[in-house]
Amino acid sequence: MPHFLYVRYPCTIEPMVMRTQLENFLAWCETEQGCKLATLQRYQAKMLFFLDWAKAQRITTFKKLRKAHLNRYLKFLAKQCRGIALAHATQNTYVSPLRQFIAYAHAQGLTKLVAPDVPRQPQKSHRGVILTAQELTAFCTPLQAQSLAAARDQVLIEVLVATDLRASEVRALNWQDVDLDGTTPCIVLPNRENYTPISHQAYYWLKRYHTLRADAGAAVFVSFDRAHLYHRLSVRGIERILEGRAKEVGLAKRITPTLLRTTFLAM
Repeated sequence: MPHFLYVRYPCTIEPMVMRTQLENFLAWCETEQGCKLATLQRYQAKMLFFLDWAKAQRITTFKKLRKAHLNRYLKFLAKQCRGIALAHATQNTYVSPLRQFIAYAHAQGLTKLVAPDVPRQPQKSHRGVILTAQELTAFCTPLQAQSLAAARDQVLIEVLVATDLRASEVRALNWQDVDLDGTTPCIVLPNRENYTPISHQAYYWLKRYHTLRADAGAAVFVSFDRAHLYHRLSVRGIERILEGRAKEVGLAKRITPTLLRTTFLAM
């Protein structure tokens, strides 16, 4: 039996009633689609929202549900925020569970509708947007300042530029994850099967930064406050450092950890 605690309905009473199929749908998502608990919880909330809307439209059974109703629901979603259209990405958080629900119902022979009858909203693609070699060189140019914070910023930039690590992974780095003494300097993360090699520049700045750090803290990237209390740098803190460097070197593009990762993978 699935471990997720669903909202239970007497499914044997009337299988054509959409609400009675919610429990079976969530079980199908878990067993057939491999959905995790968080996804199931999100699907349940979004489907209850749709079912409440459908009930208000007097559409309670699969027999009554038509493609025109689905299109009407999509228009309804677009005007949810005080008459202002929701972002397409937000609308898709409601659309995806409904597509799965329609796919489940179709597989069970409850409807002739199919998942493509609920189109996803197009989202702006950032594919193909990467930094040029000149922009990358300018962005990685070290600043003149010799402070600890400046060394940290340079290490952060070198690691993001020279690896495929995400901002959340970089934020979580501890010194024990960094091998600076082996023949191949690298980063070893417990959630990755293979080690991540680092560039000679990243190795140089990591060694220098490690020497400047006088504390015994485990985290590699920390924020420095006036009370000299070190806290692990947040993802937003990482983003601010990148934004600040881009502004200082005069880059027009908005530099993000994702853009640096995309640039690395495209090299």
